[in-house]
Amino acid sequence: MHNVLEWTDELSVGNKKIDEQHKDIIRTVNVLFDSMVTSVGSKKTLKCIHDLDNYIKNHFSYEEDYLHKYNYPKAKEHIKGQVIFLKEYKKLREKCPDEKSLNDPDTLIDITLGLNNFLVPWVRDHIIKEITEFSAFWKEVAIKEKKAHK
Repeated sequence: MHNVLEWTDELSVGNKKIDEQHKDIIRTVNVLFDSMVTSVGSKKTLKCIHDLDNYIKNHFSYEEDYLHKYNYPKAKEHIKGQVIFLKEYKKLREKCPDEKSLNDPDTLIDITLGLNNFLVPWVRDHIIKEITEFSAFWKEVAIKEKKAHK
């Protein structure tokens, strides 16, 4: 498989669930990239797109709830970034409403290339931003939660 993104422990934000979600998006982007490089076909690409839809919904929702729950000072700024991402993703997603739209090889390449060109830098930037901006915050929250459960 062709990996365009790689998970390392340095990418951890100190929150197990968010780290797992980030690992999932990295796996999905790698599968999507691989399907483009190896010309696997529309079913695998469509599954990746559905996985992305679910990831985005679940990850953004969890992250937003978490930011509000612990009064993260830059929550509004972070959520604004999610809104911008969603607008761009929806534009790309509209090109692929169903499997039939992927039957044409040129359309399949156009969609997977567009998604990869958008997602790879976003995933890198999103995780790196979380590491730099959130990491200390997440770790502080984790310490508070451990103390509260003792």
